[in-house]
Amino acid sequence: MLNRSALALAAVSLTFASANAQERDQKFTLPHITVTGTSFAEVKPDIATLTLGVVSEKPTAAEAESENAKAATSAIARLKEFGVDPKDIKTSSLVLAPVMVEERDPKTNGVVKRTLTGYRAENGLTVTIRDVDKAGVIASRVVASGANFYRGLYFRVSDKDAREDGLRAAAVKEAMRKAALYSHGAAMKLGRLLAIEPNPEFGAADLPMQRSSEGLRAVVVPIEPGNVRIEATVSATWELVPE
Repeated sequence: MLNRSALALAAVSLTFASANAQERDQKFTLPHITVTGTSFAEVKPDIATLTLGVVSEKPTAAEAESENAKAATSAIARLKEFGVDPKDIKTSSLVLAPVMVEERDPKTNGVVKRTLTGYRAENGLTVTIRDVDKAGVIASRVVASGANFYRGLYFRVSDKDAREDGLRAAAVKEAMRKAALYSHGAAMKLGRLLAIEPNPEFGAADLPMQRSSEGLRAVVVPIEPGNVRIEATVSATWELVPE
């Protein structure tokens, strides 16, 4: 039978082992504070991305491809006339597909017959415009010269990554400032930095502007890119120690 000394020693050993295990996870055993810091900047975008293209439907595949190629060539030529660098013009989709008409049973809504009515050719373009002030004019004129679908105009900042790096550092400083205020109110001060965790970022999102191609044929659409918000957020944890 174990004597009281042995039981006490065992209890001390268990307590010591438990303390070691908890020490490995200081986040839960040490007095600490976790705060979030955010830093942001409002920046005028310097790049616009235009998504448009040409869709052609004809009775035969050859006719659809031929008409589509002519219209796409005209649209690309127009882009180059406006000073868009060829490396900034990218084919994003190239499709040739049959156009089918379905007849359905009015009672079951099941398809009872499919009829081939022609072919549909599509050539999609993604265009990077580095002079955002010309974006509206370019979009209007290119649609008028052959492109017949227009999916949107998006603005972004070219040096987004570099700006975010600076904002991340500022976000950590902001978190530290807030943590120091809270700790002082509790008659404590900041000790070791235990963790820094970046939160999901909501920075410099592309700003879409969706318009139909019909509205662009008659007039130049006024485009105002405004500013985009670049943001960095971090969560940081510090140990708290007595003042």
